[in-house]
Amino acid sequence: MREIKFRGRRIDNGEWMFGDLSTKNSLNTTLIYPEGWLDVEVDPSTVGQYTGLKDKNGTEIYEGDVVQNIYGDIFTVEYYDEHWYGYVLTASDGCVGHLYEYDEYEVIGTTHDNPELLGGAE
Repeated sequence: MREIKFRGRRIDNGEWMFGDLSTKNSLNTTLIYPEGWLDVEVDPSTVGQYTGLKDKNGTEIYEGDVVQNIYGDIFTVEYYDEHWYGYVLTASDGCVGHLYEYDEYEVIGTTHDNPELLGGAE
């Protein structure tokens, strides 16, 4: 069974936080509960779930990560909730593939920190 955890960027200082996810509906606030902390408010647009996979260097792969395969192709990791696919890789040209445990990728950034990796504005 894979570990369920999330990451999100803090509202107050931009630091990435990792832990459990919660939303206070009355305040419309998204929170991450890291180990040993009460709660930390994060930007909801930056929240991504851990895929349960690690890259070739042992780095955890999250939704919103930018990964590169052994051929130099660059993809965004996204959750895809149709059928059994789970996580997909989307290239800047729109090509879609699947994130598999046996494939070799390297996390080279995130869509939030490094939009230039996907041809976006810096």
